[in-house]
Amino acid sequence: MYLIFILLTGVAIVVGGILWFRLHAYLALILAAFTVAMLTPQSALNRFFLQSAGFSLVQTATNGNSAEIPDRHVLLAGGREQGLRERDRLLVMRFDDAAGTCVDLGNVTILSFQPGTRPKQEWALAALDDDTDVDVLQAADPQDILLIDSISLRKARKQSKATIGARVTQGFGDTCIKIGILIAMAGIIGKCLLDSGAADRIVRTALNWLGERAAPVAFALSGFVLGIPVFFDTVFYLMIPLGKAMRMRTGRNYLMYVLTIVCGATMAHSLVPPTPGPLAVSEELGVDLGTMIVAGGLLGLCTATFGCL
Repeated sequence: MYLIFILLTGVAIVVGGILWFRLHAYLALILAAFTVAMLTPQSALNRFFLQSAGFSLVQTATNGNSAEIPDRHVLLAGGREQGLRERDRLLVMRFDDAAGTCVDLGNVTILSFQPGTRPKQEWALAALDDDTDVDVLQAADPQDILLIDSISLRKARKQSKATIGARVTQGFGDTCIKIGILIAMAGIIGKCLLDSGAADRIVRTALNWLGERAAPVAFALSGFVLGIPVFFDTVFYLMIPLGKAMRMRTGRNYLMYVLTIVCGATMAHSLVPPTPGPLAVSEELGVDLGTMIVAGGLLGLCTATFGCL
């Protein structure tokens, strides 16, 4: 429950900072990041960094009743792509959330690799050493078991003890390394669209094709197209004057024009890379970027159509 409280606190700072205190979005996000970092308990930090550096347990056979793996062997979620090699030795540890530490249960030796449940995924078969505490391993929840090498263990413990500023800086830097270049290129494309007049031409072409009576549909469609390479606030400021001009020409509901602009632009901005949000989601969940663009585009068109209706 405490971790959920931390999450809600961060969300409240971002939303409240932007809506009520009129903070810049970047400033609100940084403020939320520092607040969450201060509230996060040391035990949660230890668990996060250790799980990030180690390997989780898939299956264990400690009593000879398993048909898949031999007695006193374990199957762990990691393969050669993660740096594992045959004869590597890993520590077997169990999380103790009450004490906020890890208990050392023994060691394992990597013997071989076999296909996992997903394409191109590998799992490692490892043998437990004779001094490994099998009884505790068998009784523990598999989610509480961690397999990690000694170098990664020291590095993870060092990261968990870093200062708040160092953790926020590292997290920000890691995100920039993963998606920063793509966001920058998208910003360049969006700037070119705006300065060349192409963005305005897209909106006016949609209006010419669909006509004034279908102006809300034209606004939603052009807002969706522009919301992919251009940030939402830029699309909004670009299209609002066109909505005002259409209101003066047709005398129809200005609010409807504004909402259809928001409808199209927000769906693309929320679901279709290379805008930062869906790009970060794609990276964190390990979804192929091309798949994310196609799936996000189809889903965005459905939701934008429903919003327009």
